[in-house]
Amino acid sequence: MSVDYAAEGALAVTVWLTVLVAILALLLKWRTFQKETRARYIKVFAAAPILIVGGSIFFALFDHTSHGTSCQRSMSPDGRYIGEQCMVNWNRDSPKYVGRLFDARTGRKLAQRTFNTSVPTLSWSPGFQHQPKPDGPFVDVGPFVSFSRGDADNGDSTIDLPPTQWDRLLAMRPRILGAGMDEAGDVKLQAETSCGSDD
Repeated sequence: MSVDYAAEGALAVTVWLTVLVAILALLLKWRTFQKETRARYIKVFAAAPILIVGGSIFFALFDHTSHGTSCQRSMSPDGRYIGEQCMVNWNRDSPKYVGRLFDARTGRKLAQRTFNTSVPTLSWSPGFQHQPKPDGPFVDVGPFVSFSRGDADNGDSTIDLPPTQWDRLLAMRPRILGAGMDEAGDVKLQAETSCGSDD
């Protein structure tokens, strides 16, 4: 299963490519610059590494995924987890969704995935065995929650049960966008869980 850095990763790649193009353009015109102009650009690019590192830390330490709309929830068969699926961005061919896994007892977010799919479906699997190669050995696949029927068009739409420590660590990142909605969602989730309801 892949780590969910979809939105942050795409933005980081865009920033790095923009910086690279700017550097190449500057190098091509460097010979035509006057001495004073060169000094100004040297000062700017001397501060660039600090800005890039600071920006990378910002995108790594904070969750920038919006809460989403049209959310659906479902409790796992064993009652330990609650899955939530919300639409983040509508696209006729392949809308973007966010899937979240919560602890059913505390309401704490344990893991999150962003992905694109044309067939969103929140389902729980006890695991299975499959044979990657016709003559190869069978491979055990553990329990997981899936937010898409079949593989997602883009991104990872499954979360292992129990979620990995890395998933739990990423889920602890504070949200930048839609923080108020997330807090309200957690309150509602806890209320539903305490009543034992299952969406």
